[in-house]
Amino acid sequence: MRQILAVTIMFCLSMFGCPKGAYHSAVVAEHAFKSGVGAFQKAEIAEYQNGRISVEEHHRIEAGIEKIGTSGIILVNAMQNGAANPTISADLQLLIDSTTALMNDGVLGVKNPNSQAILKASLQTAQAVLSNVQEELNAAAPVAAKP
Repeated sequence: MRQILAVTIMFCLSMFGCPKGAYHSAVVAEHAFKSGVGAFQKAEIAEYQNGRISVEEHHRIEAGIEKIGTSGIILVNAMQNGAANPTISADLQLLIDSTTALMNDGVLGVKNPNSQAILKASLQTAQAVLSNVQEELNAAAPVAAKP
């Protein structure tokens, strides 16, 4: 059931259009992140189906993916609605925190070292994309005038 929910969340993320304007580059980067998480999920499912990840590990990882999906929807909605930069930054931090939690609570808890290495590399790629989103948002933020 969580698999279906996580895939549904990721599909919903893909249905959002990119706004034109200050946050366009950040939304484009977020779409790349979404693709990275989708690739991570496919790798995790393959490892699970091949018996290299336990049911408990699988459920823990799927719960983390669900949190990432929810955080991603919040971020994309904020960007599309033209929310203020502090709001978008807070929403991005929630997504970063969700991704870090997935790494710490899910991936690093996988007992099979080969599976853990595959998932870790995949998630680190998605985390690198999030760094790009953060850079794009920082670049889009208005610079305060110096007194």
